[in-house]
Amino acid sequence: MLHTIAVTGAKGRVGTLLISLLQKKYIFTPLDLPDVDVTDYIVLQKKTRDHDALIHLAFSPWGETSTDTIDVSNFFMAHNIYRVAVENKLKRVIIASSIHADQYLPVNENIKRVNTLPWPSSEYGAFKVYVETLGRYYARQCGIEVVCIRLGGVNLEDRNDMPEPEYERIYLSHTDLANSIDSCLRAEKIPHHFELFYAVSNNVGKIHDTSNHVGWVPK
Repeated sequence: MLHTIAVTGAKGRVGTLLISLLQKKYIFTPLDLPDVDVTDYIVLQKKTRDHDALIHLAFSPWGETSTDTIDVSNFFMAHNIYRVAVENKLKRVIIASSIHADQYLPVNENIKRVNTLPWPSSEYGAFKVYVETLGRYYARQCGIEVVCIRLGGVNLEDRNDMPEPEYERIYLSHTDLANSIDSCLRAEKIPHHFELFYAVSNNVGKIHDTSNHVGWVPK
């Protein structure tokens, strides 16, 4: 089991929830602005030394809609995360991807699986596919363990009735969010060094296949 975990974007919604819910199990090192800029490789390399794993949640928003141009700093952060994991010999990297990596609206009653070619729903989704693919490269070429999680809808109120279309199908509860990450950290090993799965709760009308190799079962 991994114990010392660095978390980028620790002040964001998901980071705050994870650290709060799992702080009794792990030793977390929060990495976020203004103290740590993930685009600064030298600082990131120093801050992640002597850690077992790295959870990458940091993301620079680029506008008010998912169709706006992506901030290029997100690409630099993704590259730095994988590079620093190799240099510091971290055992595992966990990446926050998104269900928007593959279009699910209008609702496709054929369950979305991760072994099909994704059709991103936006530039944001396309960027997440890029980060996943980069992870495959580093896992294969450099031998680090990479887990990409296509997160469903997480909100501070922990409600499944938000106004987003079909939200009740893609809702991810706080408990399931924490347990999915916990399972990624507790897994003895990641088969073939790479894992990609959907994280949504066991919702009525769920359309995403949540099968995985880390032992997580949504509630």
